[in-house]
Amino acid sequence: LIIGVLLALQSPEQRALVEQLLALDKPTIIVGLGTPADLASFTAADVLIAANGPGNLNLEAVVSVLFGDERPGGKLPLPIGEHYPIGHALNLAGN
Repeated sequence: LIIGVLLALQSPEQRALVEQLLALDKPTIIVGLGTPADLASFTAADVLIAANGPGNLNLEAVVSVLFGDERPGGKLPLPIGEHYPIGHALNLAGN
C-alpha cells in the first residue's frame, strides 16, 4: 500500500483511516506530503518518505524513488516523533 498523508496531525479522520490500513498488515509506504511531523503517528509503516510538499516536483521525486530511478536523500528539517531526529538522513552508501 502507498498512502499519502497531508496535515494528518490536524485530521483525526485521516489518522484513523491510515491506522485501519496499517492494521491490514500489508507492506506499507507512507508519503508525508506536508511536514515530516505528519509521519510521526505512522512509524509502524514499513517505509516513511518525507516529500515535504504536494507540489509536482516533490511528487515526481517520490515516484522516481518508488520505482528505483533515484536514491532517496536529504536530511529531515523537523523530527519524526522520537524515532528520527532533526537532521536524520538515510545512509544508503554505508559510509
